[in-house]
Amino acid sequence: MEIIAYSEYYPGLMSRIIEMQAKYYHKFWNFGLEYEINVAGELATFMSQYKPGKDILLYALTEEKIIGSISINGSDLDRGEAQLRWFIMDDDYIGYGVGAKLMDKALEFCQAQHFKKIFLLTFKGLGMAKNLYERHGFELKNERETHQWGPAVIEQYYERINN
Repeated sequence: MEIIAYSEYYPGLMSRIIEMQAKYYHKFWNFGLEYEINVAGELATFMSQYKPGKDILLYALTEEKIIGSISINGSDLDRGEAQLRWFIMDDDYIGYGVGAKLMDKALEFCQAQHFKKIFLLTFKGLGMAKNLYERHGFELKNERETHQWGPAVIEQYYERINN
């Protein structure tokens, strides 16, 4: 397994990220087409405006199969701030430390780019992800109920302050 920083086109990268997101959130949260369209649109916008040095998309690859991804969006936010997005793992590779390696690489990028604050949005009930975020210095700052993608969920806002 290798972790690769997006630097050039890799066939199927975007569609694989969208697929993993859509399948996971449908299986566990009953999100449907509206969610998949949202992810596809936001990921397409991110990729079309991608700025190396401000943004990064990392993906884990094994035997030519993309098994996980994480991104940092730092180009369209306030100076010194970045958003962690599209952190997802293939179900067959959860629990092997691949997600932690992706997180480590993403946070190394944030440190190198001198981002003072990194934030993310997630949902209450994602226990493994919550534990990983907290182990990497993210703190829950607020929660709110949302019906944005159908079923009610508690959206959570986490942030990490870099020194």
